[in-house]
Amino acid sequence: MKIGFYLLGEKAYRVLEGFIEAFGSKSVGFVVVGEDKNIANDFSEKIINLTIAHSIQSFRRNESTAIKVDYSFSVGWRWLIKPQNLIVFHDSLLPRYRGFAPLVNMLINGENYLGVTALMAVSEYDKGPIVMQEKIFIEYPMKIQKAIELVSELYLKLVLSIAQLIQSKATIPALEQNHHEASYSLWRDELDYAIDWGKNSTEIQRFIDAVGYPFQGASSLLNGSRVRVLSAETHDDVKVEARSSHLGKLIFMENGSPIIVCGQGLLKITHMVDEDTLEKIEKLPFRSRFS
Repeated sequence: MKIGFYLLGEKAYRVLEGFIEAFGSKSVGFVVVGEDKNIANDFSEKIINLTIAHSIQSFRRNESTAIKVDYSFSVGWRWLIKPQNLIVFHDSLLPRYRGFAPLVNMLINGENYLGVTALMAVSEYDKGPIVMQEKIFIEYPMKIQKAIELVSELYLKLVLSIAQLIQSKATIPALEQNHHEASYSLWRDELDYAIDWGKNSTEIQRFIDAVGYPFQGASSLLNGSRVRVLSAETHDDVKVEARSSHLGKLIFMENGSPIIVCGQGLLKITHMVDEDTLEKIEKLPFRSRFS
C-alpha cells in the first residue's frame, strides 16, 4: 500500500504522525505540504521535518510529483488537485457546511457536535460520495484550539480506518450525498473578524473563542484604535436604559476586566491586546466604547 498526502495545518500533521506510527513510513508515497501565513502556526515546517526524519519524499505546493500511489489523502488542503483515487477529509458532517472554515463557523453557530467527513473528490468541491464520517459531541465554551485537537482525533480515526480497507484490498464505501440538505460555509477574511456588539453576549463569546489562536483573534475598535479580544466570558445582565444606543460601552470594571454592553447580556473581557504592539491592555478609562 502506498498513500500520497496533501497536507496543511495541525490536523494534517497529527494525521501523518499517526499514520506513520500505524503503517510505517514505507506506506507513504509522498507528502505535498501547503502553507498558510494567516495563522500563527501552519505546521508546514513540522510536517517537512517529520518527512525528513522518516526519509519520506516531500514537496511544496507548487512542486509537481509523478510518484505512483494507490490513493491520495487530502487533509486541510485548500487548493485544486486532480490525482486519481483522491479522498478528501473535510471539517463537517456533509452535506452541511460545504466549503471553507467549517469548523470556525460550526463553533460560531453553537453546533452541539463537531464532525469530519471522508469523501471521494469530484469536480465540484465537497459534493463527492461519502466514504466515512465521525463526530463528537461538545460543550461550550469551546475555543478553536481545543476544537482542532478534538477534530484531529477524528481525522486520524478515519484515515486509519480507510487505510486499513485499502491495505486489505476491501471495497471503499461511497454513498451519494443528499444535495437538497446541503449548506455552505464561506471563506473568512479580516472583515469577518470584527465583533458585532449588537449580538447577544453568548454569541459574541462563541465568536471570540472560534476565531482565536491559531487565528488572529476577534477585533474591535476601542476608542478609535483597533484591538484584538482574545478571551471573554458572559456576565450577569442588568437593565440598561435605551440599550441599543449604548452597545459596546463599558458599564463596569471587575477585577481589572472591562464589562461591556451587548445587544443582550453583558460581556466581560479577560484578555485583550493592542493590534499593533500585541501588548496586553489592562487599564481603560471609564468612558470607553468598543465599536
